[in-house]
Amino acid sequence: MTLTRKWRILPVAFVAMLLATFAQPPQAALAASRWRIEHRNYTSMCLDGNNAGGQAYLWQCVKATNQYYYFDLVEGLYYHLRNAKTGRCLGSNGVHGDSPIYNLACDGNWATHWSVVFAGRENGHDYYKFEPRYVDGFCIAPSDEYNGTGIVMHVCQSSFDDWTWYQM
Repeated sequence: MTLTRKWRILPVAFVAMLLATFAQPPQAALAASRWRIEHRNYTSMCLDGNNAGGQAYLWQCVKATNQYYYFDLVEGLYYHLRNAKTGRCLGSNGVHGDSPIYNLACDGNWATHWSVVFAGRENGHDYYKFEPRYVDGFCIAPSDEYNGTGIVMHVCQSSFDDWTWYQM
């Protein structure tokens, strides 16, 4: 290979690596790592998936596997948010506000595909919105701030829809 050809390939390889880095959430780069997903506005309240087949809900953050999730890259920029305890993925078949978010089988159904969209940085934390693949303008959000509150689809509009995650 000539020196000129090597210099042409180098920028292409660099751009490919750069795109691969930004095509996934920074913390989700390690697929085998599990993450606790915490709400932005409700201090120490986490996404919980202990109810296999039932609705996902908000619960006080504890060190339990039902509050740990894997970000499994499905296709393009879409992920399964798979619960570490149940092996089920967050999903919804609703197409309107306040449709419940369930713990569904992790299959090819678009109802379990989510894009993870950067929403901002505050107090040293990156925040993201989880948007469904099959309907625009919606995010997942709790319907209230208390233990057991159901997670629903909500019109994306404010920090109420923002989540962060920590490696566990």
